[in-house]
Amino acid sequence: MQELSYMNFSNARLTNVLFSGADLQHAIFWRVVAKSTSFYKAVMFYCYFREANLHGACLAGASLQFSNFEGKSACLMDCSFRGAYLQSAILVKSNLTNANLEGANLETANLTNANL
Repeated sequence: MQELSYMNFSNARLTNVLFSGADLQHAIFWRVVAKSTSFYKAVMFYCYFREANLHGACLAGASLQFSNFEGKSACLMDCSFRGAYLQSAILVKSNLTNANLEGANLETANLTNANL
């Protein structure tokens, strides 16, 4: 498993990056643009994705507990969150249009004003 905890990817442009199975706890992805990026089954507790553009990213099976995806410019369109763990995640004002949330655990997640 890749150990990338506490890394700062702020304002990065990530294309075709595979974070599958990586340990990314407390990583910062503020305003990142991630195209064709996979976070499949990554461990991502307390990550900061505020205002990130993850359009079409794969977050299936990822552990995203307590992560922050807040922001009206947070683009999570067409993302796969299938089977992801999003307990207590913050998705306030994020754009989840056409996102696949099948089987995702959204217990106590904050989806206030999110575009579903």
